[in-house]
Amino acid sequence: MGVVLHEVVVPRIRELASSVSNRRMAGFLFYRAWIYLAFFSPALIPHGTQSDFFLLNDCSRLALTVSLLVFGLGFGKTLEKTSLGSLSAAGAAAIVLGTLLASLTNTTTTALHAAFVAGSLLTGVGSAALLLALGKAYKKTAAPRVAAEVSVAFILSSLAIPLACFLAAEAATFLAVVFPILSWAALRRYGSEEEGETEIAPDLDIRQSNRLLAKITIAVVSFSVALSLLRTTLNAAHSEMLSLQSSGIVVFSAAFGGLIVLGILVFSKKLSLAFSYKPVLWLAAAGCFLFTLLDFGSFLPYFFARTGYVCFTILTWVVLAGISRRGSLPWMKVFGIGQAGIAFGSQIGSKLSIYFATTDNLPSETLVATTGALTLLLVFVYTFVLTELDISRIFPSKTAPGKEPDSAPSGPTRKELAQAVASFYKLGDRATEVMVLYSQGYTRKRIEQELFMSEGTVNSHLRNIYASLDVHSKQELIDLIEGYRE
Repeated sequence: MGVVLHEVVVPRIRELASSVSNRRMAGFLFYRAWIYLAFFSPALIPHGTQSDFFLLNDCSRLALTVSLLVFGLGFGKTLEKTSLGSLSAAGAAAIVLGTLLASLTNTTTTALHAAFVAGSLLTGVGSAALLLALGKAYKKTAAPRVAAEVSVAFILSSLAIPLACFLAAEAATFLAVVFPILSWAALRRYGSEEEGETEIAPDLDIRQSNRLLAKITIAVVSFSVALSLLRTTLNAAHSEMLSLQSSGIVVFSAAFGGLIVLGILVFSKKLSLAFSYKPVLWLAAAGCFLFTLLDFGSFLPYFFARTGYVCFTILTWVVLAGISRRGSLPWMKVFGIGQAGIAFGSQIGSKLSIYFATTDNLPSETLVATTGALTLLLVFVYTFVLTELDISRIFPSKTAPGKEPDSAPSGPTRKELAQAVASFYKLGDRATEVMVLYSQGYTRKRIEQELFMSEGTVNSHLRNIYASLDVHSKQELIDLIEGYRE
């Protein structure tokens, strides 16, 4: 236990603390904080009605979905080479203008109604641009780093909701204007070289990449429909746009979902990044069953549904970054289509929830049948569409970047030989992982990313390996390992 703490848990906590302290994560955090303020508080419509809120939500999501699809399907190729600063600046400007239009107008007259709709549409277009800017920032990032940053961003940004509870409407609106600007300020100076991200040769060809993107899009839409329906139906008929109870559940579910992912990053011995697919399914299924067993006043179904949605969204970012990093598709296509699936599915789920909330005397059998169908849909998607095998293709086990160059077809692989050498010299688990990757051609920088270690930890393990095996260069290490083939 002490060895595990010393070699795995403590280094990962240190790496976690250092990896999330960057401009990219700050940009994601402030963007998510704006989302929470805009759609979980009356910040954008301080003097509006419930119908105004639904109109804002519908228009913004529609503009977001269409914009992401337009760019993702190749109509925005000119943006492929747009700098991160320019893309995030355009997104922030559109969001700020849309926020001001939506918050300063209402729907009492035709002109004001048109201004309100225009503001709502601008927030959607701006959100699409900022999402794509974040996709550009994460396109070559190792999976553990994506999971860590996105999880922390979800946890911290959700605090904007209870904050809005204690602020005047004007102050909440002011924050809704400031957050996109802060997101742009964080992203405009971010560079991939600043975080040490490395380009790697694609492991997936065009056909494989397109197939995986199609599968993740189907899964994204399915999960978004199911989870959005559950999380919105349970409080739509009873709660106001912002209440202490519902906002508290959102914060706790964001914290719980983020901590699930962070816990796996810290404590998982093998660091398998196919980590949260099963938990998301379990949480969604729990929400479905509790939905039918408990009345609308219970917080449990809402909590499970929202927690599942948070885990699912984090997993989606990790998977999309993995496809962009290892695949052969343009990053804009990957993130545009993938994120459009989330927005589209959420919109369908919200519409269904409104139907349930506004239908008088809806038979309980209908609710049971609907939630049962949702559960079957998620199980079907998990079993036959986007499977664990697909996830493992995006996040392969820690083997060589390419082929095993020097291994005989019928003999042991370089990985197996390195593990045998490590066992003979009684190296620790983490030192073994480092030596296996290093002997297979991984650079020190890529080992840091793949094993979620700091530069100092990797160098320390390599020094200890050299000393334990009495070798003085990488070639001597490989020669020693290959000697075990005989």
